[in-house]
Amino acid sequence: MTKIRWRFDSDGPIDVIDPLGAVYIDGLEGASIGDGCTNIDVFFFALIALVRELRVTDEARIDLVIEPAPLVGSLQTDGSLRLQYGAQTVTVESVDDLEHELRIAVRAFLAAMPADAPFGEDPLAVLQRFVGGMRSDPDA
Repeated sequence: MTKIRWRFDSDGPIDVIDPLGAVYIDGLEGASIGDGCTNIDVFFFALIALVRELRVTDEARIDLVIEPAPLVGSLQTDGSLRLQYGAQTVTVESVDDLEHELRIAVRAFLAAMPADAPFGEDPLAVLQRFVGGMRSDPDA
C-alpha cells in the first residue's frame, strides 16, 4: 500500500518560511522514493502538480525548483503509477491512491505548522486549498 511519510528536520521551532525535513513515498514493492532534506511544502506542492497533470495525461514531469531532479509519474497499463525521483523509482497503486495519501500527509503537515504560519502565501496557500482549508484532523 502507498504511504507518504514526512518529518521536520529538528525538534526545535519550525521554520514557517522554509520548513525543512524529509518526505518519502513508500510503494507497493516495499521500495520508497523521496528526499531526506528538502522543503516539505515545495515537495508536497510538486506532488499536487503531478497528480493534477496525471489526471489529463499518462506521463508528467514536475521540476522542483529547489532540487536537482524532477518528479516524474507514468501511468501503467494496469492502472498503477510509476514514480521516479532522480535515480529512485517506485510503483504505487494508482493516481487516486497517491492523491488520497497526499491529502492525509498535507493535512498532517498543515496541522503541525504554527498558528502564525503565512498561509496566505504560496506554496502553503496551495497546500491549504488542496485539503479544503483544514488545519486539523490529519486523518479526515
